[in-house]
Amino acid sequence: MRVTVTLDPELVRVGNAAVQAGRAESLSEWINTAIATEIDAERRRKSARRALAALSKMHGKMSRKEIDERVAALRAAAVRVRPSTRGRRAA
Repeated sequence: MRVTVTLDPELVRVGNAAVQAGRAESLSEWINTAIATEIDAERRRKSARRALAALSKMHGKMSRKEIDERVAALRAAAVRVRPSTRGRRAA
């Protein structure tokens, strides 16, 4: 779908540099990836808020320290997945 948007010139410069460096096929791909990444991050934030609300309901309100400790434990146990480079030129 074609959409017209106004972008900050610095974002365009950085996006074009990514294309020139081979980290994206086009400015459109770079922007699509950035938007998809933000959507995914927001989805994860919402999921974390729901999980925290469910834990609070089951176990009572947690202190900031308890939250930080659980977040650290979850991060340590997380499986890191790298984005697909299929269709991208090598840097």
